[in-house]
Amino acid sequence: MQFKRIVVLAGEWDTTPIVYNFLQSNFGIEKIIIEAPVPRMIFVKKRIKNLGWLKVGGQILFQVLIGKILVKTSRRRIKKIIDTTKEIWASFPKQGGLLTWQRKVRYNMRNCPLYFYSKKSLVDILDKSGLQGKYTIKDLGRDFFVKASINK
Repeated sequence: MQFKRIVVLAGEWDTTPIVYNFLQSNFGIEKIIIEAPVPRMIFVKKRIKNLGWLKVGGQILFQVLIGKILVKTSRRRIKKIIDTTKEIWASFPKQGGLLTWQRKVRYNMRNCPLYFYSKKSLVDILDKSGLQGKYTIKDLGRDFFVKASINK
């Protein structure tokens, strides 16, 4: 089985850290890119050009009529998830030494991806996922141990 690299293209939303943490813990993320939002009118004009008036009109009607209800109910669910999840504890493998070679062999035998991290790459990932100043990174020699607080 061939594994592919995952690059997350995201905006600065409340849900971005939740999606990032899920993907990172289940699949591993190569890189996260936080984009500035595109002005709404530019977005709609490009969408009309690519999809046509009828499809985009239906999408806009859906957002106006049903989307508002979905947003309101999902906000309650997201708030509940954020309120009940206070901390994240994670271990990230570090490159170097005999264990690195051993891990590479074991993971390669299972056709599993293996990612190694530096302290700088962890700081970049955690800062970009909205956790600036809310985490500690401890160097355990062969791994980095991260404890992050995600309560508001």
